[in-house]
Amino acid sequence: QEAIDGFGADNSLTPNLGSKTTKDTRLFDFGAPGPDASPIKIGKFNFFELPKAWDGKDAKFTMAWDRAAFVAIHPESRDKYAKALADQMAPGGKVLMCTMSYDTSKMDGPPFSLSPEQVADHCGQYFSMEKLDSRDIIE
Repeated sequence: QEAIDGFGADNSLTPNLGSKTTKDTRLFDFGAPGPDASPIKIGKFNFFELPKAWDGKDAKFTMAWDRAAFVAIHPESRDKYAKALADQMAPGGKVLMCTMSYDTSKMDGPPFSLSPEQVADHCGQYFSMEKLDSRDIIE
């Protein structure tokens, strides 16, 4: 919920009151941020139990933001997560993924360490990848 609220605040957007809610699932409809923009809808749900449709439409995503879900998944479930993510993306869909890697002898997860090579191992068969940024934030 914090990420959804932060997205709205950062972009001066408020979800429409008609956002859909079901058991443990909510779709936040932010509408179109400008006259030439596409509507923005953000879903909050159990990723492995995604609905097949929202508002009677195919639930395939054209964009997804993984804001640290992959690093929260136990390493044994990474292949399942990567396949589930790929299955939910529309053809040509894009995923922005935030991960972290660290010395696992000094810390254990979650969040679990996930190197760019590990992302490629799990997601490479489904997506082409490009590293956009890398920062050392641990002192």
